[in-house]
Amino acid sequence: MTLIGASDQWLRQLIVDIEAASSSVHMAFYIARADNYTEPVFQALERAAARGVEVRLLVDDVGSADFMRGLRRRVSGTGIQLVAAVPRSRLWRRSSRFDLRNHRKLVIIDGRVGYTGSQNLISPDFREGLVYEDLMVRLVGPVVLELQLVFVGDWFVEQEEFLAGELYFPAPEAHGDVVVQGLPSGPEFPEAVQQRLMLSLIHASTQSIFIATPYFVPDEPTLIALKSAAQRGVDVRLVVSERLDRRIVQWAQESYYEELLEAGVRISRYPAGFLHAKTALFDGYVVQIGSANFDVRSFLLNAEFSLLFYSPAVACAMAAGFEYYEQAAERLELEQWVNERAWYRQMMENVARLASPLL
Repeated sequence: MTLIGASDQWLRQLIVDIEAASSSVHMAFYIARADNYTEPVFQALERAAARGVEVRLLVDDVGSADFMRGLRRRVSGTGIQLVAAVPRSRLWRRSSRFDLRNHRKLVIIDGRVGYTGSQNLISPDFREGLVYEDLMVRLVGPVVLELQLVFVGDWFVEQEEFLAGELYFPAPEAHGDVVVQGLPSGPEFPEAVQQRLMLSLIHASTQSIFIATPYFVPDEPTLIALKSAAQRGVDVRLVVSERLDRRIVQWAQESYYEELLEAGVRISRYPAGFLHAKTALFDGYVVQIGSANFDVRSFLLNAEFSLLFYSPAVACAMAAGFEYYEQAAERLELEQWVNERAWYRQMMENVARLASPLL
């Protein structure tokens, strides 16, 4: 496995792997757009399709609502199969539930090379005034088949086309010594997998909990678990962006800071860019990296995919990553946070918090 924190580096490596593809390239993204940043990827996909590689691109219809028309124009006649996930419709009987979204970020090449994490297929500066900073993982080995299985399931839901056989699921080959497990979650599962995992890891932690997330709008059980962990002496640290891309979410998120700080949780706000990486480290050993935010939507509604690593080497790398985030961030102090916020700002935070289950 390889951690990739630079968007340009991820794009270059992705293109190299697409150029080497011999049978299939499967991609799923919440947001995808044909722009100057992604054009080299689409050119590589087009070349792959021209040499007989099966190229499938699954894009969430709400996440990419503003870009879907341009995407369809870009891939028309190229051999790239573009499908809208959880599609909208003007006829309500044909439309999917608007609150259920496919938020996964997956790339699987020949069933042997995989990518997942937080990066969408779009320029990092696609929102004015913000530059997204993400974290992706490149994988080889048996876990890639877990990514493939999730993609195949999502593709079947939308197309009723069942992709099976050795072409998509080659015999697994072990690479390296990192132990990793794929963790899909979402409405297709009878249990709230992501929420239960987080609660289990928080309650089991005895030393440290480090969380980096762009959106922190926890449900009540998770909020209580984090506060309880800090109160029993666990080193609980949260790194979030100073500025979010949605104002109401930022207000709701900030409504939790005071009680977390009072419980002993250490909160740092990252000012350099929009920290979009979604990762957590528990007791310096168990690492989670993926698409899931630390909010009700990711816990209970969205289709997500994460990786769980049980590896001292990966944990060491992520600990260094958290140290980098914290050094570049501004630590919140309880007294300063309580005294410096205007009354109307606190009112907006409280109002936004009422909408937390919908955010």
